[in-house]
Formats: sequence, C-alpha cells, structure tokens
Amino acid sequence: AFYLQASKSLLPEKPNDANFRDWIRTHQLLASNLVEQENDEAALFYFEKILPLGDQYGFNENWNHLGMGNSLLRKNQPAQARGHFKKALVAAEAVYGLHHPEVAEIYRRLAHSYLDEEQLEVALSYCQKALLALSPAFSDSLDFTNPALDQVAALTKLLLVLSTKATTLVRLSRVDAQWEPLALRT
Repeated sequence: AFYLQASKSLLPEKPNDANFRDWIRTHQLLASNLVEQENDEAALFYFEKILPLGDQYGFNENWNHLGMGNSLLRKNQPAQARGHFKKALVAAEAVYGLHHPEVAEIYRRLAHSYLDEEQLEVALSYCQKALLALSPAFSDSLDFTNPALDQVAALTKLLLVLSTKATTLVRLSRVDAQWEPLALRT
C-alpha cells in the first residue's frame, strides 16, 4: 500500500517524451518489487499503466506480460494469466529466439496455468515445449522423454520444468494409470 500511495503522489500520471524511460523503468521496478512481495493488486496497477505504452514508446513487453501473468495466476485467474504469458512468449521469442531459458520459463508458466484448471495433457505439452526451449539438441518425442543433463545449460530452469512436469504426470496418473510409468521416470 505504501508503494502505491507514494508513487501516485510522486510520479506523473503519464510519461511524456522527456521522461518516458525513467517513468517506465520506475513503474517496472515498483511492479517487480510488488510481484516479489506477492502484492498482486498493486503490481497489477503498475502493469496496467505500463502495458498500453509498449507500442508508443517501443520497449520490450516480455517482462511486463510475464509479471502480469504471474500476478493473475496467483490471484487464481489462469485464463487471464495465459493471455499475458502468450504475449510474453511472442516478445521473448522475438528477442531471444526459440531456445532460451526465458522462453522455457514462459512455457512453464503456461503449463501452470493449465494445471490450475486440470487441463493436464495441455499442461504436459507445455512442459515438453519448455524442455525443447532449454535444449536445442533435444528432440520432441511422443514418449515425453527428458533431455540429458549435458544437453542443457540452464540446469536450474531444467529442474523447475521437470518439477512442473512431474506434478502434471502425477495428476495424470491419478486419472489414467497409463501415465504412471512416465511419472515415475520423470
């Protein structure tokens, strides 16, 4: 609440051509701090101010959409979160390409949004896309395998993706026993 009140009184309501970089960066930092503190209402306030300005001032919207999606996901709004994750994905792929840890993280967040709605097979497909983004040498197979550790540079991201995949497979195996062997392998 303090951030919200202080910024409303100290920052101009909208940026102008002279201050737009500082205005956007200040709002991004405030939103980032609020996301870290899980103060989603206030974070959403800042993201909603920043996002419409992306085209006008030409800045990368990946981070903003990812933050907004994370806040919405925590507020149990997975469908709305997904819309922002998909926009973040487009922006991240344009900046980083298809194979990058940031792209993998967005796929993982998309998987979580489907997990929250028990759309388990869709969530699993996004886990596989995250694994592909982490390892260009890994080929997407129909048996939902995982890349070898030496094929992945971002091991922390790999562990996060594998954790999400394991959660998805455990839930799938509760519905259909055919998924159990795969759940045990992951």
